[in-house]
Amino acid sequence: MRDSSVLTFSYLPPYPVPHLFLSPLPHPPKRELELSQCHTEIAKTRQCVRDKKEEVKAKEQEITQLRAELDRLRQAAIGRAQPLVAGNEAALQAEVQQYRRVVQDLRGEMEQLRGRQNVATPPPSTDMQELIRLRGEVQWHHGERQRMLQEIGVLKSSEQVLIAQVRTYQEDFESERQDRERAHATIDEMREEIANLNHIITMLGGQEQQQQNFNPP
Repeated sequence: MRDSSVLTFSYLPPYPVPHLFLSPLPHPPKRELELSQCHTEIAKTRQCVRDKKEEVKAKEQEITQLRAELDRLRQAAIGRAQPLVAGNEAALQAEVQQYRRVVQDLRGEMEQLRGRQNVATPPPSTDMQELIRLRGEVQWHHGERQRMLQEIGVLKSSEQVLIAQVRTYQEDFESERQDRERAHATIDEMREEIANLNHIITMLGGQEQQQQNFNPP
């Protein structure tokens, strides 16, 4: 009976077997392509992040300029409106009171003249002179009344113009406020997008590192 170990040894080749699996295999072309695409995508994403940051910076500068312009317009409107409105109101009240006093005085004088004219005896020369003087005063006060009414009309027109300007400033303020809110919303969206892009960059970087660890050079 033969020894099995001897039979097995007799079939071994007389030369050494080459170590085929000791040298590292080259990277598969598919892995190299994936790494290249990953690098390109990371570079594009980083550039997009830089662009978004520049847009956010520009929007913040625009908001700062809008706020400064809005403050200037508001201060100008307040500075112009307050003294004019107060001055116009006081002037109107004073002129109305003066006009009422003049009318009352004229009515009293006219009543006196009518009472004298109803007397049968002719008025003395002094009364006639007084009548002429009073008539002149009546005409003068009538002219003053017309002048005051014209000035009141001018003041009312100025007041209407001022009110229209204040309303315009208010509308501009509301428009600027809405623009500022939209700009803030845009900035928030950009910041959220930047955060998402940074997250994508982190994930791509991790995938790249895993691929490099999986396929060492």
